[in-house]
Amino acid sequence: MSAEIQIAGEACWSDPSVSAADHLCDLLHRVWLLGAHVVGTGVKRKQLSDLHDCRRATEVVEAAGRVLGHWPEAFFELLDDLSAGIPPDKSNRVAAAFGPVYRDIYAKGTWRAFSMLRESFEQYVRLRWTGQVAKRNRRLGDEAATEHVWIPATRAAKELGWRAPRLRRAIAAGILRGHVRPLPSGRTMSVAHREDVDHVKKEQLQWIDLSTVCRFLRIGKRHAKGLMQSTRLRPVTGPSVDGSSVWRFRQIDVTELARTLKTEPAV
Repeated sequence: MSAEIQIAGEACWSDPSVSAADHLCDLLHRVWLLGAHVVGTGVKRKQLSDLHDCRRATEVVEAAGRVLGHWPEAFFELLDDLSAGIPPDKSNRVAAAFGPVYRDIYAKGTWRAFSMLRESFEQYVRLRWTGQVAKRNRRLGDEAATEHVWIPATRAAKELGWRAPRLRRAIAAGILRGHVRPLPSGRTMSVAHREDVDHVKKEQLQWIDLSTVCRFLRIGKRHAKGLMQSTRLRPVTGPSVDGSSVWRFRQIDVTELARTLKTEPAV
């Protein structure tokens, strides 16, 4: 038994209600599953052949040890590798993206043995996966959907009071972190990062339009547009930024510009 698996095994003896034999059985199940998916990527664990061969069995055990010894980062890397092999237009759903490993982790009769794997898998889905998570998924916990950091563009746009095309342009401009996934229908699905959406939502409360800027700076619109052309007055949204019909600016930026203009000689 590799040192990594020994460490992982010792960490599992903490539940006194489970016998040592059952703990060992659970650990062997985890080793079999993880090793099978590392050695035979995309192959169901029950289809992995040649386990009677000592070298093959050692390869599986050591592969599992590398994952267990660097948990959960190595497990996340395995999930990255597994999903990377699926065509983008077919990997928008959890079952399609992770295939055999997803079905193995949630197989009947494995609740205790694979509980650690399920917890880490759902953490990966919440924090790293950019596909869809259905609220009615019977396998994933509720938190996988409610705490998923990548939310659909339509939902993000609704929260921000934007139209969906504007939000997609904001993603393309780098204002929001986001991803675009092709769908089997030929259409695309965009997602935005929850943290960025919440940040922009709060920031919008401090955004002011061009008329308010002019009143605050006591200048005309022609002067204001000249400041925009010189990039001294930078809009956060507007026709040339994200296609929005209204120019808006951060109050803090306008206040700082006002201080600068006061120190300049009148033209």
